[in-house]
Amino acid sequence: MNGTFNWIVGLQFHTASGRSVRHFYLVHEATDRKRACEAALRRASTPGEYMARGGQPLDNSFSEVRMIATDPIGLVSYSD
Repeated sequence: MNGTFNWIVGLQFHTASGRSVRHFYLVHEATDRKRACEAALRRASTPGEYMARGGQPLDNSFSEVRMIATDPIGLVSYSD
């Protein structure tokens, strides 16, 4: 398929009280699912993101990845 691809990657962490929370990252620069996850993890590992999570570590057992494809005429589709 010709066109452009973006990715939405959800990463989970647990608050100090134990509640599960997901932060989602829009990744433009990745060419596949693996690279999208790597880019999101790099962003999530920055000091600012760590502070936004209240200093809580990521739950590395969870990620949610969706590809957003835009075809040459601008139609958008989503996939897991």
